[in-house]
Amino acid sequence: TIKVLQQRLADMKKTLQRELRVPSSSFDNDDSAAILTPSSSKTVTAKHPNSQEEDVNFKYLKHVLIKFLTSREYEALHLTRAVATLLHFSPEEERLLQETLEWKMSWFGTRPNLGFGQTAKAIPPS
Repeated sequence: TIKVLQQRLADMKKTLQRELRVPSSSFDNDDSAAILTPSSSKTVTAKHPNSQEEDVNFKYLKHVLIKFLTSREYEALHLTRAVATLLHFSPEEERLLQETLEWKMSWFGTRPNLGFGQTAKAIPPS
């Protein structure tokens, strides 16, 4: 199983690098992979809605969310920091996301506290 996990990790890295490659026709002939740091995710401005940086950030966000939603809980757990950074989660929200994934992976764990009433982090099932 370790080899399978290592292969999946290598495949995920290759996919991420492929998704983040910047086309030379649209970005000053730069063939390097785009790297998103937490500080650069906050630089989207209203003046330039089609800016290059916003496009890269959106593609990165889209890729991370798709990977997060389609991965197994164990793999999604490793993406919680990226999701929390991109969506500007508070430390409490990030912790809740991690605890929920850990609960889904466990056999006998207790469900995380989502709060009640107007302070609830999720809408309870009806």
